[in-house]
Amino acid sequence: MVSTGLEVLSAFTCCLVLVAYVLAYLYSRQLTKRVSFQLTVLLSGIEVFYSLAQIFSNYYSTPGFLCNLGVFLFVFFSMWSILISMFIAINLQLVFIYNTRKENLFLKYAVGSVFISVMLTLPPLFIGAYGFDETANLCWYSRSFDVVIVGLFVSPYKWATNYLPSIIFIAYSTYAAVRVMIKLISSSRSNHNSNNSTRHNVPTQKVVAKLVSRLMFYPLVPLISNFFNIYGEADYAITHVNKFSLLVPALTGTSIQGLLTSILFFTIDPAWTKLYKDIRKYYNPQFEKENSTSINGMSSISHFQLHNPYLHFDGPKDVIEIRTIPRKEGIARFV
Repeated sequence: MVSTGLEVLSAFTCCLVLVAYVLAYLYSRQLTKRVSFQLTVLLSGIEVFYSLAQIFSNYYSTPGFLCNLGVFLFVFFSMWSILISMFIAINLQLVFIYNTRKENLFLKYAVGSVFISVMLTLPPLFIGAYGFDETANLCWYSRSFDVVIVGLFVSPYKWATNYLPSIIFIAYSTYAAVRVMIKLISSSRSNHNSNNSTRHNVPTQKVVAKLVSRLMFYPLVPLISNFFNIYGEADYAITHVNKFSLLVPALTGTSIQGLLTSILFFTIDPAWTKLYKDIRKYYNPQFEKENSTSINGMSSISHFQLHNPYLHFDGPKDVIEIRTIPRKEGIARFV
């Protein structure tokens, strides 16, 4: 089954992220203390179990307790991953919009996301809402609880405990990401139009924009992976038919969720980019020489700091603060 192969690949790549975290921790504990990095690693760990839950459901696809359990695990880890993605966006919003940086909120994010996920996904298990879906021929929500509302076939537990919360969380993640981007654009334009005494802050804003925009891709992953799943259910409510043409992309989307998260981590995550460049510099000094004048990622910030007396860095904490000394209001923070 193609979806099973993608799920195995997703679990494997997410395990590589966990290995990378261990290497980063051994290399520099300071790099691993930032909240967004910790949330990303936690998200990868959740994606491992999410992929395993999908594989479990594939092999226990006959009515019974294991079928119900497989659906619960699938929905629980799916909801948990969506919440962590939302908290990554919320953390960016708190840090960059509201300048909240004194407290490390990772533990609160982790505990809160688990609590919300359990409260949403556990009740359907006890009342028997999880089960075998005869219309799709797989373990999912039982159709025995479906009701007809204004001519629409609606599964109340499916929408109340899965789809509607997912839509709300994903929508808020997108909203938070857009707010941060608007803040970045307005700050960049403000600095660009200011007098020459603040000209050193302009390239710094470009660096901040790159780093925050990288982190903002994470909330888009659950949107991509769950779109056809939600759309397919909405289509079923209208047509009363489970369409194979929608089922295939829905299964594919959920199967590659962990893979997408891993790709983002290894290609655009600021902390991992910093670690990778430091390792390359250590083994290849020529690499440092070639990149010493570029502004790209966290290593470029260190270079810019060393060659710009107007910049001061506070960290490493859950965020790094970039302060332009000649102008007190010129402050940008990012995770």
